[in-house]
Amino acid sequence: MNHDLVEAHLVVLAVLRMIKENYSLGHSVNDDILIIIGATKVDENPSKHILEVQEAIIKLLRNELELEVFPARTRLALCDTAKLEYPNRSNLNIEALPGENALGFQTRRPGVLVRLKVTKKSLYSWLHRK
Repeated sequence: MNHDLVEAHLVVLAVLRMIKENYSLGHSVNDDILIIIGATKVDENPSKHILEVQEAIIKLLRNELELEVFPARTRLALCDTAKLEYPNRSNLNIEALPGENALGFQTRRPGVLVRLKVTKKSLYSWLHRK
């Protein structure tokens, strides 16, 4: 198993442990868990790496922990935060670079988040089993 897959396993298990500890202290689970695996451009399919991580997390949650998990609806997110490179040089003639407008702002392109959803119901069931 490669490093990223091991790291993904550890992060998921750490979050579930934290949820379990908080639940044992009397904190309830308020909603489903959404796990963001990665992001792609709108017109691209998820990379092989993202799909491998997604598959590994699904296997962990379904097969080992018996949680109900499925791909969540994709959601658009904005990539590349806007930034102004030369705020005090408004008198300069600045040419736009690819992906930027003439004032130096990077364009904001929508991206698609690849996500998994663990249902609240199955999480409660898991918390009572363990």
